[in-house]
Amino acid sequence: MVHSGLSEADECGDLGSPVHEDRRQTNAHTKSFRATANVATAGIADLSYFLQFPSQLERQFLADTASERSKLLIRRSPVVMLTFVGMLNADWFMVPDRFQTALVIRTLAFIPLFLLTMHLFVRLSATSLRDWLLTGSGALTALFNLLVIAPSISPLAFSYLATLALTVVCWDSILRPGFLPALAHSIMVMAGFCFATFVMPDHGGVLAIPILVLLVSSMVFSLYGNYTLERSERAAYLQRLNQNLLRTKLGMVNDRLSRQAHLDPLTGIPNRRHFDDSLAKIVHSQSERPQLLPDEISVILLDVDFFKPYNDNYGHPAGDRCLQALAQALFQSVRQPKDLVARVGGEEFAVVLSNATNHYGIEVSERIHNALKALSMPHAFRPDAVNFVSISMGLATGTPVDQDSMMKLISEADQALYRAKSLGRNRMCNGSMPSDT
Repeated sequence: MVHSGLSEADECGDLGSPVHEDRRQTNAHTKSFRATANVATAGIADLSYFLQFPSQLERQFLADTASERSKLLIRRSPVVMLTFVGMLNADWFMVPDRFQTALVIRTLAFIPLFLLTMHLFVRLSATSLRDWLLTGSGALTALFNLLVIAPSISPLAFSYLATLALTVVCWDSILRPGFLPALAHSIMVMAGFCFATFVMPDHGGVLAIPILVLLVSSMVFSLYGNYTLERSERAAYLQRLNQNLLRTKLGMVNDRLSRQAHLDPLTGIPNRRHFDDSLAKIVHSQSERPQLLPDEISVILLDVDFFKPYNDNYGHPAGDRCLQALAQALFQSVRQPKDLVARVGGEEFAVVLSNATNHYGIEVSERIHNALKALSMPHAFRPDAVNFVSISMGLATGTPVDQDSMMKLISEADQALYRAKSLGRNRMCNGSMPSDT
């Protein structure tokens, strides 16, 4: 009636649950996927204008890019430090009267400030505060330059204000904060230049306009480069996100198809294919540990008594409900996580109990019998005196270590089931004991 198969019950933790539970889990995954996909779609629209994702996606973007941004800043920070400390050479020639002040500011003020900025940037790298931290640090660096240049009485002091453009280029192009923080930094540097122009002698004279043009052009080009780089980075992130979403969707579909391929669509429990695969896994697991004694496996095969008269007289929908109720009773009668319940034929079911003695198999059989009896499904079209739906069961227990011994165990359970039916049905026969129970 039922011949051998192959695999273990380990997979059955999910496959043993009813179909509606599987659908509920699938629907939950689908809703989560659609929500993420909608956020990504909204992010594409917002990206075109403000380089800012919706809040949820923005947090995800900052978290996903935090490590790479920190590594980039750490790699480039020596360039920035050497540039501003190296300006001491220019300080010696351009504002010699302020050299000592410049030495103190560039070594004792700028270096600690920049190192603190790097430390805080790494700590805050998963938040939007990191770019505004760079803006504040850049503004303070520009202020340090102004403190060196503005009080100087050197005739070259005003022309030395052109080095403010270097601050903008270093911060916006090398350290690459977000576009809006970079714009704020440029505005603050420009405000500092205007203030220095106002307080310095002669207001710069004829040099004011050329230096202003140099500063503005440096800001425009650095901001444009900053904008395009950030936009490309965010667009590439969205593309990767959409690719990941597509892979997730395909994985969900494949997972659902895989589960459906191992599920009986009517009852929601594993089907014959999964039953065969599970027996094979059991054999493989038993054969892989020859140094240990193999576990006892109990197999129960059962059949609904006189199901054809029931189906013909009560109708196919009633027959389907009967099989579904039986499947639920079987599923609720097993206790161990690795126990397997499967529908292996029209009205034929199988229960595989891992690491189970014959006595435990008898206990499970009794639970199944009592669970079905509690349902009290009427069956008035039986040829015997019983007027309710009943089942016949065959039990066999053994220690299969290869496919032949597993087939023998299944055959013993099958013969016990045949004997139970020949003795009048509505009973369990134990193929592993000399007399039937």
